[in-house]
Amino acid sequence: FGALHDAIGNSVLLALERRWGLPSGWFQETLGPTKDQCQWHLKRYTLPSDGGLGAEGGTMHIKPTAKWKEEMEGKHVNSTGTTNLWLPIHTDPSLISVVVHDRPGVQEGAMGLEYQAPPDTGGQRRWVEIPKHGHCVATIFVGSVLSYITGNVAASAKHRVVLPTADQALQEPRAAATLFLRPRGSAKLQVPPSPRFAAVKMSKEGTFSQWSQRVSKKYMKNATNE
Repeated sequence: FGALHDAIGNSVLLALERRWGLPSGWFQETLGPTKDQCQWHLKRYTLPSDGGLGAEGGTMHIKPTAKWKEEMEGKHVNSTGTTNLWLPIHTDPSLISVVVHDRPGVQEGAMGLEYQAPPDTGGQRRWVEIPKHGHCVATIFVGSVLSYITGNVAASAKHRVVLPTADQALQEPRAAATLFLRPRGSAKLQVPPSPRFAAVKMSKEGTFSQWSQRVSKKYMKNATNE
């Protein structure tokens, strides 16, 4: 994962610095070192014969809220109003996240990993499967931390993992590793010094640790209310 951070994760941050006209190394000097603060998750999902939730993942039977149903636009919602998801809709609490699937080479699709695309001409949002996956493919998601400090100019990517349909049945378990590039806890979150963000003002100043605590409390409150 150290190599994944250096070869891909930090390279993406350097590319963003060039694109936005930031000093080279701004992310690491101001918010890092991300290599010491990053987290990684390794998830393995199976399809139990009883349709239940297996010890290593499995099927999550979720009763979605009205808001979820609207966002899903009926896709993967059955007649009982239940949606089968391996991983619910969420954004990552990171600057960026790097996802790599445990499959050789380059494969079609992403074994159910979908992102919410911008609205179409009719104003409808769509869920789109990532086009490729495998050991030679890295999927990059903008996290909610980067979205926060850029005033949503770099919008965090809503994504989910859906169960395959009958004609897409997986021949083997789904496994994926995700690396979350995060600021150090004591780093003061601030708007990147770029003309592109000249009008951006953060709602609250503070450190990454303070931001994380606020986000966690908000998440738990919403989960309790639902």
